[in-house]
Amino acid sequence: CRWCRRAASRACGGSSNEPSAPVAIHSPVDVVVPKQLKALQIDCGDFFTCARLEDKSTRCWGRNKAGELGRGRGPEEPRPVIVGRLEGASQLSRGGNFGCALCPDRDLHCWGTGRIIGDGVMREIAPPTSVVLPRDAVELHANGVVACTRTDSSGLRCWGPRPSAKGLVPEVQNGVARVAVASSHACVLLGEGAVRCWGEDEWFPRAPKSFANPRVSPAHEVVTGDAFACVVTNTGKAQCWGRNDSGQLGLPADTVSRPNPVDVPGVTEVKH
Repeated sequence: CRWCRRAASRACGGSSNEPSAPVAIHSPVDVVVPKQLKALQIDCGDFFTCARLEDKSTRCWGRNKAGELGRGRGPEEPRPVIVGRLEGASQLSRGGNFGCALCPDRDLHCWGTGRIIGDGVMREIAPPTSVVLPRDAVELHANGVVACTRTDSSGLRCWGPRPSAKGLVPEVQNGVARVAVASSHACVLLGEGAVRCWGEDEWFPRAPKSFANPRVSPAHEVVTGDAFACVVTNTGKAQCWGRNDSGQLGLPADTVSRPNPVDVPGVTEVKH
């Protein structure tokens, strides 16, 4: 992140006012928090990081160009700063430039920039603001510009880049066992081992129905990345579908998008 590069530049004798090329940091460095509090959970956004600490606070650090630190746009912060209204949060998840937390009363609060409060309007939110959803969330997932919560009844509610993305996801109103969220889409694993995906149709110029309902063997795990997804089947195979321009599917890189899962060569007997 930028504050790391600037600090490294100054340590090497550069001026804080001088532009500097990125400096790679090859070894971990400590994140300084008051009284050496222990982190209960940590999650990273594009250029910022947030953590839940043992004093029941939520603290974020890094870039704040889009209000990522929960206090409106401002300068980047190299040290963790407290995000207000989130005392005692039980879960934390971040997107590209926003964050969300599940509070003790099961109310969901989000902050940053994007369509993050479920009303389909792109706006900057500071400080954390309650999301307009029923208070029955038990699990929280966010990534890119999408956020999802799993509910008491194993249903799912998502919102994101389009107004139509908010609310219940069609055909996935109950029986959700796993949730995987990527930059602009999400996938779920249902109780019987089927997989459903939805979101921005960027995987293919004209997304076939198999994008939403891929034909996979009964699966017991699902993960997803930018424009591709993978499952672990009940037989221990790894299968992936979607784009392969960087070899995401375990095949030599090409420009062919696979609408249906293909076996990842050499990956068998996968444990989860």
